[in-house]
Amino acid sequence: MNFSDRVKEIEDYFEREKQAELQRLQQEHQKNTAALEAENQAIEQSYAKQGNNLAVQYERNRRNFNEQAQSRGLNTGTASQAALAQNSVYLRNFGELSGRRTAAREKGRNELHNLSVDFSNKTAAAAADSDRRKAEALYKEREKDMQQRFSQAQTLAKYGDFSLYAQIYGKEQADKMEAVWKAQNPELAYKIGKISESEYRRLTGKLSGGGRGRSGGRKKKTHSPTGSIYANDRIIVNKSPNRHNSLIQSMF
Repeated sequence: MNFSDRVKEIEDYFEREKQAELQRLQQEHQKNTAALEAENQAIEQSYAKQGNNLAVQYERNRRNFNEQAQSRGLNTGTASQAALAQNSVYLRNFGELSGRRTAAREKGRNELHNLSVDFSNKTAAAAADSDRRKAEALYKEREKDMQQRFSQAQTLAKYGDFSLYAQIYGKEQADKMEAVWKAQNPELAYKIGKISESEYRRLTGKLSGGGRGRSGGRKKKTHSPTGSIYANDRIIVNKSPNRHNSLIQSMF
């Protein structure tokens, strides 16, 4: 598996994990919202029932009072005052009930709002945590890959291959590194075709075959009695008729 495949595997893993957590939070939020809405609905129905009971009780008390007033022969003024008192009590009770009902409604709305805010915060935190852990995993994977590439680049560079360094640092920097390597390893550089014969001579002061360049002076050739040609006391060609003509030793 190459680096790109490993990166994709890490990204896919954390994306699946994040989506699973977000789905869990969504389901939890829906469950809590439904429960709170049901509770608020029950409270609303309770206050509606209390309001109806209060109205029914008020109407019952009013009829009872009117019947008693008629049976006792209370005058109109007295009956009116009693009716006003009953109505005042009813309105006061109804007002108190309405106030508690309004407070309960406001509390229910606030709880739903807080539930929604809490859900948003949890989803944002879960996504951020997943992204953070994914970034850490990707960073570690990149560090691991970079270390492996550096190790491979160093191994290849020992033998004159700076292609991987070019991928890491860019061609310009890799060319500079290669130039240093050529200067430090001219024998191997020439052997693998990284430098020309003239470059080899310039770097080493030697001929590619091993002889000294101009800086070493010209070879002095002498002939032995047997016909061998000498160069600085080293046999180059044996020209004796009793021996094969061969190159005994290169010029070093």
